[in-house]
Amino acid sequence: MDKVLIGRHLARAASGPIVWGKTDCAIVAADVWRMVTGFDPMHDLRGAYDSRWDYLTIVRAEGGFLASARARLDHVAEPVFNGSGVALVQRGKQQLFAVALDGVLAAPSVNGGLVNVTDWRRLGAWSWSR
Repeated sequence: MDKVLIGRHLARAASGPIVWGKTDCAIVAADVWRMVTGFDPMHDLRGAYDSRWDYLTIVRAEGGFLASARARLDHVAEPVFNGSGVALVQRGKQQLFAVALDGVLAAPSVNGGLVNVTDWRRLGAWSWSR
């Protein structure tokens, strides 16, 4: 795993407001997952949405964020958190997909930048190292 490459990707994704379908939290987490494992958990959704509404419509049809993530990751990853991987986190009503490196979880912010979500409640987590 190349932490420098992952850091650069996260910095690029966080350099401005999110673009749905390109730099939203699900795509960014999937990008990093693909960098590390070679598998793209969002392969079928790339180019399928370009707004928050379109994304939420897809996720709701798949049973919600956690069901969608489980369908995409449970067959290729350990559904545990060991400090590096991706996680679905929640604070209040907001849910985000975050990238975890060495126990720190971060996700792109809607307004640009990264949000440290390490202390948010974890709904699900997947490690890329078995």
